[in-house]
Amino acid sequence: MIKICIADNQPVVLLGIMSYFKDNPKIDVPLKATSFEELNILLNTHKADIIILDLELSGVLSIKDIKKLVTQNPDSKIILYTTVPEKMYASNAIKAGVYAYVEKTTSLHELERIIVKVNNGEKVYNEEVKKKIE
Repeated sequence: MIKICIADNQPVVLLGIMSYFKDNPKIDVPLKATSFEELNILLNTHKADIIILDLELSGVLSIKDIKKLVTQNPDSKIILYTTVPEKMYASNAIKAGVYAYVEKTTSLHELERIIVKVNNGEKVYNEEVKKKIE
């Protein structure tokens, strides 16, 4: 079972994702945080296979914060799940160690597919971003 931690400011996003995966046989979402500080505290005592992180989470000041999160949690893969367009930050995020950059307009079914890919070690981003980081 893939253990997920979701970190987002918006209760509707937290509850929506947790509800969508509630009875999923492959994915469990037992951990949630509403700020970067709360996320760090949570990850000190709990482990997650994947962290779904809003780029605009309260307390995230820059890509450096995300890079630090990657470094401090080497067994967790990070998916940025955000309203910020991919072309703005995805290449820097991938360079920082993020496995996927997913816009919140993506369906939950597609997010599920991405979670499985990331859990298998695959990085998920579009061709434009790929060109920028190579």
